Amino acid sequence: TAILADGRARLVKEVAELEAKAAADLVAARGRSGEELRGEIARLSSAATTSAVAASLNERAQQELIESFIKSVGAAK
Repeated sequence: TAILADGRARLVKEVAELEAKAAADLVAARGRSGEELRGEIARLSSAATTSAVAASLNERAQQELIESFIKSVGAAK
């Protein structure tokens, strides 16, 4: 009887530990999902902004912007 009681106590403790770990894992997963979603939103916003700016520039302004960028990258080396 003492062996059964000891076994039950260990099982109850182990189940409680597993439940606590599962709860912590869920919280961590939710946090990662939120971070991933925020990152994806930022990436898409940046792409949309780039696309909108590129669409609004005329060909000459776009060429000047490209040349300016190339010069600044060359100067950074």
